[in-house]
Amino acid sequence: MVTRVMRAALEARPAGADAPGVRFLDVLAERQRRAPAPRKGERTRNRLKLAAVHALEQRGYLQLRVTDICRRARVSDAVFYVYFENKVQITVEVLSEFLDHTFELGESPDPKPRRSLFEALEHANLRWISAVRANAGLTRCLLQFADQVPEFRELSSRRNHQWYLHVTRRLLARLGARDFDESAPLLAVHVLGGMIDELCSKVFVSREPHVVALVDSIVPTDAALAEFVSILWYRGLFGREPIEARHPAGRALQRLADLRSAESGQP
Repeated sequence: MVTRVMRAALEARPAGADAPGVRFLDVLAERQRRAPAPRKGERTRNRLKLAAVHALEQRGYLQLRVTDICRRARVSDAVFYVYFENKVQITVEVLSEFLDHTFELGESPDPKPRRSLFEALEHANLRWISAVRANAGLTRCLLQFADQVPEFRELSSRRNHQWYLHVTRRLLARLGARDFDESAPLLAVHVLGGMIDELCSKVFVSREPHVVALVDSIVPTDAALAEFVSILWYRGLFGREPIEARHPAGRALQRLADLRSAESGQP
């Protein structure tokens, strides 16, 4: 759920602040600049939160120290403890806002509502891929923090499920199947979404060399990667090919399907 502070900040967001390739750090800094809190204590608290985002991006949660946050915010450790009990509390707050920000990107209206179904899937996947790339440090912190704090792991899991439910219902509405049992499509969306999450984690967060090299070689742009995974999404949901791919890796996937059809004697 978006907090009141978050909602107020969203009302003041600058043009382009919801672009998927923008760092959450920059969005948060711009919100605080454009809509500063009226009271000094609130401004100090917000400055500490911004400093925490900086430190989390650079150091990760496991290496984070309160001293790192205070040095960045230019306050003493004693001032920090006026506003937060410990590094866990401030991390819960800023990562919860980061989660809200990330999912709001996907829930925002499509600027081109007349896209085909495949184009809509591709657009959504491109936004997600670009967001993870731009916020790889904070995404790493989400994984680290969920391992350390069970309550946050539950929050993150619930928020993911809500997102997948939103995607499923929007998909069924798009197909004119509002009365369709959503259980099987929802499970499929969980599986397909998990596929993309795992790939993004390997490419942008853990930077696994073999996977990074493969992605850089055949899908070197976010657009090419989004098309590639969207073809798999479309196949997984509907069991058939979408429109002809534009990028070489997507076309290779479709040629592979043609080879399989020829081998099995299918028309």
